[in-house]
Amino acid sequence: MRTVLVTGGTGYLGQFLVRALDAAAYRVVATHHTTRPAAEKTRVEWHWVDLTSGDGLADCFSALGPELVAVVNCAAASAPAFCEQNADHAAALNVPHQLLKSLAGLAATPLLIHISTDQVYAGTGTPAAGWSEDCKPQPVNVYGATKLEAERAVQASWPKHVILRPSIIVGPPPPFPVHRPLFLQFVLSALSQQKPTTFFTDEWRCPVSVHDIVAACLRLIAEADKPRAHRLYNMGGPHRLSRAEMAEAAAAVGGWSTAAVLRQPAASVTRAAPSPQDIAMDSSLCAADLGVHATPLESVLRAVCAAAQPDP
Repeated sequence: MRTVLVTGGTGYLGQFLVRALDAAAYRVVATHHTTRPAAEKTRVEWHWVDLTSGDGLADCFSALGPELVAVVNCAAASAPAFCEQNADHAAALNVPHQLLKSLAGLAATPLLIHISTDQVYAGTGTPAAGWSEDCKPQPVNVYGATKLEAERAVQASWPKHVILRPSIIVGPPPPFPVHRPLFLQFVLSALSQQKPTTFFTDEWRCPVSVHDIVAACLRLIAEADKPRAHRLYNMGGPHRLSRAEMAEAAAAVGGWSTAAVLRQPAASVTRAAPSPQDIAMDSSLCAADLGVHATPLESVLRAVCAAAQPDP
C-alpha cells in the first residue's frame, strides 16, 4: 500500500495533512513528540520521534515498508521568540539532519516535501509584485535563518525534493489542540470577546489556507515520480494584508465591532525576536505548476465562522 510519512503530524498543518492522506487511501505513518496524538478513528500509525537527536527514527523507518512514496517534513520550532531564545534547539529541530540521515539509509527514493517559511525573506525592499522564489533570502531572525539552513541541507542531500514556503497558515481549529497559539484563532477570540488587542498596521503577510497547503502536498505526492523543472514554491494567499487588516476582515465576516482592533505600528511594542516587515509573496508559480489557486482570507473566515455557529 502506498505509504507516506508525515513528521510533525500533531502540529497544525500535520493534523490536517494526515487526515487528508488517510481519506485518500494512503497508508499514513506519522511522528509526534511534545504533543500526543488524540485517540480517533483513523488508520494513522503513530511513532514517537525526537528529530533533534534521532531517537525513535530507526523504529519509525523500520515500520515504513517497501512502498514509501513520500515524506512530508512538517516538524519545526516555528515560534520566532522561542527560536531566538533557544537558537541551538531551534537549529537542531528545524534543520533536518537526522531525518536526512535516515532517508539516506533507504533503498527507495521517496519524494521529500519540506515545509519552510516566508520568513526566509528580509522584509525590506520588497518587490512590487512580492517576493518571488528567485529573490535572495535574507532572514532577520533565528527562526528564518534555521529554516533557510534547512532548505539548503535538503537541496544538498536529497535531489528528489520539493520545498514549500508558506505564509501565515490560517483555517479552522485543529482536530485536537496544538502547543502554540494560532493567529486566526487568537484574532477570532479577541473579537468575539471584544477584548482590545493591538494589531500591527505596518507588517504585511499573505495568509494562506491550511487546506491549500494540503492540496499542494496531495498533488505533489500523487505525482511523486514526475520530473519537475521547479522544486521551490512560495505558498501565500492572494492578498497582501497587514495584521490589522486581517483582524478587520475577521470582524466584518463575524459581525463584530472593530473597536477591539487597536491599530498600532510594530515599533509600539517590544518583541522577543526581530520580525520581517513586508514578506508578501508572489505565489504564481505554485498556482501554475501545482494547480492550487489560493483561497482568499475572507473565504477562509466565512467557512470558519459558519462552522462555529451552533446547529439550529
